[in-house]
Amino acid sequence: MKILIVDDDRNIGKMLKGSLEKIGHEASYVDNGEEALKLLKSSNYDLVLLDILMPDMDGIQLLGKIRQIDPDKTVVMVTGVKEFELVRKSLQLGAFDYIVKPFDPNDLEFMLKRVKERLTILKLRRDYQTFLEEKVYQQTLKVKRIFLGSIASLIKTIEAKDPYHKDHSENVSRLSVKIGRSMGLSKKELDNLSYSGLLHDIGKVGIPDRILLKADKLTPEEYEVIKRHPAIGYEILKPLFENKNILDGVLYHHERYDGTGFPEGLKKEEIPLFGRIIGVADAIEAMTAERPYRAKLSKEEVIEELERNAGKQFDPDIAKIGIKIMEDGNG
Repeated sequence: MKILIVDDDRNIGKMLKGSLEKIGHEASYVDNGEEALKLLKSSNYDLVLLDILMPDMDGIQLLGKIRQIDPDKTVVMVTGVKEFELVRKSLQLGAFDYIVKPFDPNDLEFMLKRVKERLTILKLRRDYQTFLEEKVYQQTLKVKRIFLGSIASLIKTIEAKDPYHKDHSENVSRLSVKIGRSMGLSKKELDNLSYSGLLHDIGKVGIPDRILLKADKLTPEEYEVIKRHPAIGYEILKPLFENKNILDGVLYHHERYDGTGFPEGLKKEEIPLFGRIIGVADAIEAMTAERPYRAKLSKEEVIEELERNAGKQFDPDIAKIGIKIMEDGNG
């Protein structure tokens, strides 16, 4: 075992260190609490042998700090024969055991045997916890894959009604991730952004086909109905996703940087990041796809639109990234 000895009496500390090393243990010795804390933060010790009565920081105080660093750390108190009230207090605070000075070799051996048994139990418990967490994680991934597959099928069903929107959600998801990667988002954030981009239009399932598929210009009343799809999507997904960013992207991708968007009329940084990213990705995808009422725009025209609407419709920093993606031919 790797053992840390903390005792202000150097003779006892060094004697104990030598005794432990003779029977095959790796032992370190310090004579004060501050040095002990430094070692515990930088190295992993199986056991701490801790003197109760020390100047400056006593054993009870140091035990409390050790428990803050590692609640499972095995600490055995080293005590004199008249300190049993302090021993009782230390055991209540989480010390595993105590040993009395001067040390009896048999007591020391028995204590070390009990510590080894405790460490074995702790390892078995950690291994089992890791096993359970991995099982839960794998099951969660399986359920999530099934769910996302179902959602993807639903989105394809919606988009199949309108050939002009084929693969729209997948393309928005892909563009959103490109933008997010350029912004330095983490792998987990990019995964969530991908989900949000894929699901951003799921609320259109609640919009009547006569409005959703209308080739002519929408009436003001019909446009108000269309504007409800982000909120509908949010309500559909809220029971299924705990991650707020995913939901934010769905709810706020039609907000505008100048505050004239919907559903809440948020402006600038009031609009959650995923909403601002997907808003740009959605616009780029729409401009680069054929529509019944117009041909798709050229790369130069898309760049011009992004430049013209930066700070109005789009977050200007995210619009710059969108422009760079278009210039590189990755739109």
